[in-house]
Amino acid sequence: MKFPYIRTIVIVVVLITSLSGVNSQSVTILQKQVPVLTLREGNQVMLIKLESGRENTIVSSVSLDLAGTTDLDDLESIKVFYRGDILNDSVQFGKTQPPSDRLTVKGKVSLPSGSGYFSIIVRLKDDADLLNDLVIRCTGIKAGKKTFSPQSDFKPLRLRFGTALCQHGEDGVHTYRIPGIVRTNNGTLLAIFDRRLETHRDPQGVANIGLKRSTDGGRTWEP
Repeated sequence: MKFPYIRTIVIVVVLITSLSGVNSQSVTILQKQVPVLTLREGNQVMLIKLESGRENTIVSSVSLDLAGTTDLDDLESIKVFYRGDILNDSVQFGKTQPPSDRLTVKGKVSLPSGSGYFSIIVRLKDDADLLNDLVIRCTGIKAGKKTFSPQSDFKPLRLRFGTALCQHGEDGVHTYRIPGIVRTNNGTLLAIFDRRLETHRDPQGVANIGLKRSTDGGRTWEP
């Protein structure tokens, strides 16, 4: 018995199988206009999404440019973290780097689906000049034998510096919220905020008011 359609079916199956592993190739940069804070372990200043177009691609380096930053001496360190393909992981990629106009972080990570996210984390020195700011670009990611670059028209944000007066879990407080700040006639800055001891939600548990002050224009703060 002859089966005239078998050859056609086999060809279709082969084509579908070969196309299933083909994806777009791109580097997408995600940034938010939020301050980079002193007194904090790290600040995410950029999120990079790589679409390599091939499953199990090995990423071996991420290159960055900080040439537009006001003063690199304000920076303590730079780290890159691999975040998985749905932001469900957080594994450091390569070694922690000192600040430099241009740097390349070398590591090794496999992208099972062919795509993945990378977070760029910057730590400021505690005495960083709060009038300065940070500019950072991703200039390339090496995946397999190819170097992927963002679109040439990408314009990085200029991220201002700030100070983390209070942080989650500090002094036994679950969440600090609803900040406000005033300047007195003699120039003292007063920062006022909610101290929500048990939860972040609007007061249903124990909450009170916190106050910190600065007499040097916000460079240092007293309880």
